[in-house]
Amino acid sequence: MSSMSQLTGPNDASLEHCFTNIFALTDFSGIQYRKYILHTPKEYHDPLNDPIIKSYTLCQKYGVLSAWVRSKPESSDLSNPCAFSKFAKELWVFWYGNDDFPNADICILPELRREDHGNWRQGLSYETRTVLFRALHNVVE
Repeated sequence: MSSMSQLTGPNDASLEHCFTNIFALTDFSGIQYRKYILHTPKEYHDPLNDPIIKSYTLCQKYGVLSAWVRSKPESSDLSNPCAFSKFAKELWVFWYGNDDFPNADICILPELRREDHGNWRQGLSYETRTVLFRALHNVVE
């Protein structure tokens, strides 16, 4: 039986169903991550002034595996369609090893605060694995 017949639908795009699922092929037990958000939510009209984007740029400059993602604000009103134009950003950084996050003092601006952290041994949520895949994709590009 082929693995395609095991999928739940014709457009199943789950990371677990990818034929080139890098997570199944590689030992990632030393991977650690941190997720950063703004201390105080603020809208930046110029993206170059956004501390998330600035920190992401610094991470790329210093070779830190990273990705930034949009996230729905906790206070968003689902009944208001205009609310979807407003979103928060998160910066995710990944590294390998038992040490603390290298280059944190030069890559992460003081306007950001750590919201979450973890490692592969503790188990990574689907969201975290997806962002890790995106960060790896950023490096390949």
